[in-house]
Amino acid sequence: MAQYASKYYDPVKAHEYYEKHKKLKGQSSRTSTKGLNDEGKNAAKYVKEQIMAERKEYYKRLSETLKDKIAQVKERLKGASKEERAEAIAQLREQYKSLKEGVKSAFQEKYAQEMDKIKADPKFKAGKKKKGKKKRKSR
Repeated sequence: MAQYASKYYDPVKAHEYYEKHKKLKGQSSRTSTKGLNDEGKNAAKYVKEQIMAERKEYYKRLSETLKDKIAQVKERLKGASKEERAEAIAQLREQYKSLKEGVKSAFQEKYAQEMDKIKADPKFKAGKKKKGKKKRKSR
């Protein structure tokens, strides 16, 4: 087996990186619109837009709350060193980040639940496509 030409290439590290990042992120079958007719796809699109707008509004309120808390920390730690203030603010931002991730997954689950309801409704199901040979007309 030929070695890679660069002196900076480490095959062990490359393999570790590959193993760490090899999980593919495909579209969840719960949130896929496959199997829905046009009316079902339109319903799914509408639901997704509504949930994403709700999520965006929630993020906006969360961001405003973070700004308020940062202002409070700055006011409270006015006499403290810059490092103390920076550490307290960094802690708040870290909490915000983890809370935002939780909110994101909650809204994704909400969308998946709505899609389950849409898929369960028979009026949104697409008709089955027939596969096979077409019969020729006899003369």
